[in-house]
Amino acid sequence: MKQKLLDQKHLGIAIKQVLAEVNMTQTALADQAGIPRNTLNRKINVGIFNFDELRRIAYAVQRPLSSIVAAAERLDSAEYDDVR
Repeated sequence: MKQKLLDQKHLGIAIKQVLAEVNMTQTALADQAGIPRNTLNRKINVGIFNFDELRRIAYAVQRPLSSIVAAAERLDSAEYDDVR
């Protein structure tokens, strides 16, 4: 079975969802994760992060990184199923 690559935008959407769940702003996340706010906003909208940034985001929102990636994969699968 061929595995589909995760669409980058879904990672940003998953991070936005986690922020809403923990009632945290992007500004607060930027401060806690040590990522400039403008950079974080751009990366969330595009969905491109390096591993260290994702690790720091997960720590700041007190969630396992795997749960954030799993949420992005669920979003990706739902969209893929809608297209098929």
